[in-house]
Amino acid sequence: MRTNCASNTYEVVISGNQSDASDHLTTTNVYGSSTDSWMVSDSALPRVSHRIGVVCNGNLYLVGSHPAEVVAFDFQLGVWTEIQPRIPDRIIRPHLFERHGQLMIVGGVGKWTRTPLPNPESVGSGTQGLG
Repeated sequence: MRTNCASNTYEVVISGNQSDASDHLTTTNVYGSSTDSWMVSDSALPRVSHRIGVVCNGNLYLVGSHPAEVVAFDFQLGVWTEIQPRIPDRIIRPHLFERHGQLMIVGGVGKWTRTPLPNPESVGSGTQGLG
């Protein structure tokens, strides 16, 4: 989402890359509140795992979790571009932020591992609700 405080307008980006090919969005849709309409772009979000985004200098940037991958959506051109930043191989849980027109990435350094989720049958046994 990109906002313009001066004009009190916003744009929402919807794109996807589901692993099931039948659910894969091959377009990117942008809603503009100033025109109350949708723009459809033939550019699809690249098939990588992105989770955190920030708007910087008119583009929407997304960073994936591991390996750290960055893509950018250009609102004017309506296209996604894969960015090749020099990111240490050992960065974990990266986050993007914008400061004075510069895009910054921060994260931890270490070995990336997935923590398995607990078995749903074992969760909550012998405990009381908080309500």
